[in-house]
Amino acid sequence: MKYSRSLVATLLMSGGLINSIAPVFADVPRASTEIENTATASYDDGNGATVNTSSNTVKITVAKVAGILVNPTGFEDITTANAFKAGNDIYANFDVINTGNDGVKFNVPKLATIVTPPNTTAPATFTETQYFDGTDWITVTATAGAPSQTIPVGGTLKVRVKAKIAGNATVGSNIIVKLGQTVSPTTVASVAPHIERGVGVGEGVEGNDIFTVDVSAVDGTIVKLGGAAANGIRETSAQQTIKVEAIKQAFPIIGLASGTPVPLTPTTDTIPYTVDISVSPTDTTGSGKVATALSPTVIKLGTGASPAAGSGVDTPRVIVTTSIPPNSTFASLGTVPTDWTPVYSKTVYSAVPGAAATVLWSTTPPANLADVKQVGFIYTPSGTTATVGIALPINSTASFPINVTTDQLGTFNAVSAIIGTSPDALGAPDPNKPATATEDDAVTTARSAPVTPGTPIIFNGPVNDAQAKGPGGNNNTDFTNKSMAISGTANTTRNAAGNLPTLSLVGTATTLPAVTFSNAVKNPNNANTDIYLLPTAPATAGDLPTGTKVTIKNSDGSQTRTYTYSGTAFAYTSSNTTITTPIVLPSVAANGGTAGYSVDVVLPVGSAQLVGSPVPITAFIGGTITNSMAVLPVTGGTGATATVAPTATNTTIDRVYTGFINLVKEVRALDSVGQEDDTSIPYLTGTASVGQVKPGKFIQYRIRAVNIVPEEDTTATGSQTLKAQNLNVKEDGVFSVTNPNNWAANTTHETGTAKARLGTTILQGTVTFGGKTDSDADVSRYDANFAPTLIAPGETGSFTFIRKVNAPGTLPQPVAPVVPAPPGP
Repeated sequence: MKYSRSLVATLLMSGGLINSIAPVFADVPRASTEIENTATASYDDGNGATVNTSSNTVKITVAKVAGILVNPTGFEDITTANAFKAGNDIYANFDVINTGNDGVKFNVPKLATIVTPPNTTAPATFTETQYFDGTDWITVTATAGAPSQTIPVGGTLKVRVKAKIAGNATVGSNIIVKLGQTVSPTTVASVAPHIERGVGVGEGVEGNDIFTVDVSAVDGTIVKLGGAAANGIRETSAQQTIKVEAIKQAFPIIGLASGTPVPLTPTTDTIPYTVDISVSPTDTTGSGKVATALSPTVIKLGTGASPAAGSGVDTPRVIVTTSIPPNSTFASLGTVPTDWTPVYSKTVYSAVPGAAATVLWSTTPPANLADVKQVGFIYTPSGTTATVGIALPINSTASFPINVTTDQLGTFNAVSAIIGTSPDALGAPDPNKPATATEDDAVTTARSAPVTPGTPIIFNGPVNDAQAKGPGGNNNTDFTNKSMAISGTANTTRNAAGNLPTLSLVGTATTLPAVTFSNAVKNPNNANTDIYLLPTAPATAGDLPTGTKVTIKNSDGSQTRTYTYSGTAFAYTSSNTTITTPIVLPSVAANGGTAGYSVDVVLPVGSAQLVGSPVPITAFIGGTITNSMAVLPVTGGTGATATVAPTATNTTIDRVYTGFINLVKEVRALDSVGQEDDTSIPYLTGTASVGQVKPGKFIQYRIRAVNIVPEEDTTATGSQTLKAQNLNVKEDGVFSVTNPNNWAANTTHETGTAKARLGTTILQGTVTFGGKTDSDADVSRYDANFAPTLIAPGETGSFTFIRKVNAPGTLPQPVAPVVPAPPGP
């Protein structure tokens, strides 16, 4: 017991229960001081274009509070580990966190509540409440409760409530333990926000309240500001639930996602689909069981491409299976996730539980892929052997891409399953506790209608996929998105209104940089064909700036045509006005032959930043072309409108973005570091002073890097969108002539708060601190490097960090120098 107590104390101290005085870095900012922040960033578009940008500016004003959060941290069964059976003693553990700005004590109540739902028998009875004082657990005996030791800002007091499960408690009944008492009903969420004690309709001063106790002086090494908290005494409550006789069980989850058919021949499509699996960290059934890893089940694993019946060896493995849909043939696998091995079976899939144990699997596919009736994936992490099965941990996820071919029209179903077992009481796989999840769903879509013989057709798209499709699965809406390179402070510094300026020339440049696209055409017809190319006015005239120049070149550069957009149409503006025909790609080979070409787009000076400008390029076959280059919706040129009657056309869109990451700076004031993920506290943005923060409190900055490109349409295949690569967000807090930021002089860094995220997922190892470390309070620069993470269309990468505003009482006072006595007469 002595060893146990010492270990707990050590862990608590290392977790921040005991803090030293922070060193001096700057004067305490006076009231009304504006703390200013602007971020900068750079990224590339994946096509070689580097883009620089900056955020808007935010300012927050320093003003001249107590906070408490009770966080449930789980249960312990004192009698039988993890059993929670009738008659056992249990602890309900809570962390009581100081979310205010000063050192504070917490008054721990003598009583806690065992919530009994209406019309039910109490499943447990309260015994006592204890808190950890840094050395030992202290039982609260005074009716009014007991004040804890002083807890620093962000520090934690460990509290536990002891209870006994009733001897007649019903298996599966809820034991609800509540610490603290507010007016919230008993059905509140497990964590309640703190309120002012005794203030509010129906709120009284109760004997089981847990609340803050103001500390008016230094308590050891923990420093707090003198005077009472401006927001009064704060209290809160929280509750947590455990079910009687909780049983461990695995909760696997499976899903199917259909892909878009890809034409393979005029009569055959390749159809992709994906099987997605995971192991839930929580009970998905509401049965009160404890979620655990998925243990292996026994499968029969043979050798060779055609193992003989009965030759399979009983092998424990977690297995994911999928049938090959009817009217289709297995073609190939996509990238198989690490730690998984594909297996194949000639047996038609059965969804009957335990069927995987009777199916003969082989790691080698049969020579004739048409014999594959189902594909499986067995969990084989590094280091496993043929006879040892490894459990698939909770929170595990994997996706298995599969391709089949079909010459049929219609929609087909596949049956998929993830199969394993739940462990027994000692953690070993229990064959009597199967844990499976199955999915029987339409995973393919109606394939393309076959091409009528003799009907000309043409494909025009990105260089790697002339048959690409755009939104709506349309071959005429496919696209390639690229960004213009943007560099130099002249183009990237926002104005006083927080807006990026229009694009201007930098240095000795006479035009904005050209953006080059590589496209390709494909001839699926049964005869060699000449294919022509022309720019086409966008569907909405204002989508493309007037004066945009477009140059089309064939693959070897021997043919070049330049056009200028008038705001409604393209006109031929090449110097050689004797040429009256478009670019022609001659004799593109029959039956799938391809030819490449390039498109250069130069936007006019004054184009807006963070805008996408579409340039449709139309490829066509046949027709008589005379006079100017005008064709299709394009008019103008050096003569009359061209006479063209194409027999087949296809359009692809080359879209230029003038940067596509919008850098948005936001700020909010927090009472504690513990609120860093609290979504109820709004962020503010703007160039004027927004919000107030008190000395000793916290400023949280958030920089959102928003990809303004529309989210990818799931029906679009082969189109090339923009994903920001190597995004680097820079935060420099040292004021200078060229940098207005002054937050480094007025605040100190909070360890562990600098976090980069993609959506809500925290990206590890992406933040550096300008030569300092995360544990240094005097960090004055942050670099959040999102490489190799890609910020996809519609996604947001964000970087947040917290700074503590310098405050009286947190800085050591200067010591007066010792002056020697003057010499005697």
